[in-house]
Amino acid sequence: MLMLRFQMAVLIQCLHSHGPSKVTKHWPEKLARKISTRSRSIENKNNTRKQEHCLSKIKSNKKTVRQNTGTVYPKLRSFKIERQDVDVSVRNKFVDFIKNHIAPFDQYFHPIIPSTNSCRMNYQSPQALRVFYGRVDNSQSTSSCSVRAIYGPQAVLKSNGPDPRSSYKVRPFTPDIEELASLVLSSVRKKDPAIGMEHTFNFLEIKIYIGDDQLLENGNTLTNSANIPLRLGCNKRVNAHNDLSYSDDGVQSRKDTACPDLPTSTFTIGSSRKLTFQRMTKGSPTANWSAVACKHWVEYELDDGSIFVLASLDDKPWTNEGTDTKLHKTKHMVEFNGTGVAFGFVFRLVRTMSTFDPKTDGWMYWLAEEKLRETATAYVANHGAKYMEINEEAKQGEISAINRNMVKYINEL
Repeated sequence: MLMLRFQMAVLIQCLHSHGPSKVTKHWPEKLARKISTRSRSIENKNNTRKQEHCLSKIKSNKKTVRQNTGTVYPKLRSFKIERQDVDVSVRNKFVDFIKNHIAPFDQYFHPIIPSTNSCRMNYQSPQALRVFYGRVDNSQSTSSCSVRAIYGPQAVLKSNGPDPRSSYKVRPFTPDIEELASLVLSSVRKKDPAIGMEHTFNFLEIKIYIGDDQLLENGNTLTNSANIPLRLGCNKRVNAHNDLSYSDDGVQSRKDTACPDLPTSTFTIGSSRKLTFQRMTKGSPTANWSAVACKHWVEYELDDGSIFVLASLDDKPWTNEGTDTKLHKTKHMVEFNGTGVAFGFVFRLVRTMSTFDPKTDGWMYWLAEEKLRETATAYVANHGAKYMEINEEAKQGEISAINRNMVKYINEL
């Protein structure tokens, strides 16, 4: 930090002494780029610290943060259905599905390249593991190509980074998944009868959060093939985001794959997580969205057997007429600090289809529509070789140990 301040001070002094043309001519471009990059890095870290500070303030309050009912921040449209309001048989069906159709879990462990980070196993990344299922369109499928619903593939590649050639899979909806989706939707409609009957969920994303205790054996942290302890604190969060992308005037982006006609609904099994709605505002169309004071944020506990219903209107910008001229919206984030394992069954209605191998469930991205095909092809060209940095065979010891711990946890639910 001191070196950065010194470099910027020298730059300012040169501007005063020589004028911009001479500085531009003589100032080393590499150093200028370095200052710019470090400045952006500091800004990003400050934004992250603000979120962490707000989350810590919320957690320090013994009572759950309540929704602000003032004129500026109205009550959220999203809502939670408590466990006691959901038939216990529904929860049992989800547990049985995990035991019989999700476990063993080692099949979901693979290398990823999240954002601009280096390649690593997905259980050594901050974000949750993700498993996808999509309803099959039999009218367009053949024996060699299965057309299935797909959700946010560009965002998945950018944020999560599975290998499109092997580990990016969308498994098909099965009768069991259709039943689970129907049970969740029935519970949601019972709570909110205004939700129409014309649509059903066609996509399921299972987010898996792994507690640090699952990376222990006999009280000691598991080690890799080089006898180095695994990194703890992984698979703990989903960063602040919007499921739906709207312009300031409330028009949904054509690039969105999600459909707002049904609210995204999440059924939780296992350990609890914290869902936080971060209120955002902007003063003009050209301004950036910024978070308001965290005392206005709203937190929910996503506990075992509960359902959370995410309303699309909470993603959509709005103005509070007669009070102010600013635009408002929310983003939401999830944090997991518990032990054990948390499963979030996230049901959605999506409007995009893509082609998958009916035998391997692998993405046949070369058959996708033009823009998506170009994105995936460019991703493979830029990142494909990096996946080879991970020797998966050398990871089998730690993978087996984590899987054993997770299976034990699930069998005790």
